[in-house]
Amino acid sequence: MLPPYQIIDTPDRNLQRVQNQLLAPMTALLRCPLLDGRIMKDVAIAATSTAVNHGLGRSPLGWIVITNDTLATVREDSRSATQFNLTASAACTVDLWVF
Repeated sequence: MLPPYQIIDTPDRNLQRVQNQLLAPMTALLRCPLLDGRIMKDVAIAATSTAVNHGLGRSPLGWIVITNDTLATVREDSRSATQFNLTASAACTVDLWVF
């Protein structure tokens, strides 16, 4: 979970103004569910269903293949609170962004 944007109490009026101007855009940015995730590097996926523990500590919203060492396509077979089951059109190693 991304931490909330916090304004620091300071006597510097210029810094207060900057912090106040950043409050709305930072809050909106931090609420974006796509940003609340993690990179998983070198995940080996077979042409049969492969369990991938995502380690988010919560139910995931989705995943994105960042890099792929082949032309294989990757699809999701099923999902639980702790893992995805992924299958590739050919064995491959991928990096994933899981969110």
